[in-house]
Amino acid sequence: MLVTTIPPLTVRGGPQAEPEEILQRRLKKKNGRTVSELLVKWKGLEIDDSSWVEFHKLQKDFPDLEGKVF
Repeated sequence: MLVTTIPPLTVRGGPQAEPEEILQRRLKKKNGRTVSELLVKWKGLEIDDSSWVEFHKLQKDFPDLEGKVF
């Protein structure tokens, strides 16, 4: 029996990359308030494809990875 797992899809219909590692953290002003952002190395992508993501968005999108990756 062959079992495959289909990765979650983005709004545009492509596969959603999963965080592999947090490279840096920073605080940034946004709309008059301070937000925490994480520089995320995405699983399966090159380090040059890393991107800054707000911490609360990672918590919402990847709740099972909290405490493991971030």
